[in-house]
Amino acid sequence: MTEQQMDARPTTGAGASREVSFYPVYQLLSPLLADPSLIPGTPVWAALDDTDPVKWQAILWAAMWWTVAEDARQEAIAEAGEAIWEGGDWSDAARRLMRRREIDALRRAS
Repeated sequence: MTEQQMDARPTTGAGASREVSFYPVYQLLSPLLADPSLIPGTPVWAALDDTDPVKWQAILWAAMWWTVAEDARQEAIAEAGEAIWEGGDWSDAARRLMRRREIDALRRAS
């Protein structure tokens, strides 16, 4: 992808979702990957020539691992948000907040 093509990608709106899904990455990379044998950044990995396919497979595995972790992190955040939402009486919280603001306004006016 050229720099111009990268600049043309949407950064806002419907095409700019930051949601990460592991499965599409797995579908793309699985035909290219053998069993993971190296971890990127280790001395053995760094010693390989930059054109060595094993070195690049390790990078692809790292991308796969990142998408798994990010997918799981996003799911955990969504589940925590739902649990918080389900656990609270938000109508009562809104009433108390409005009442607190009314009291503050009365105090400032006096």
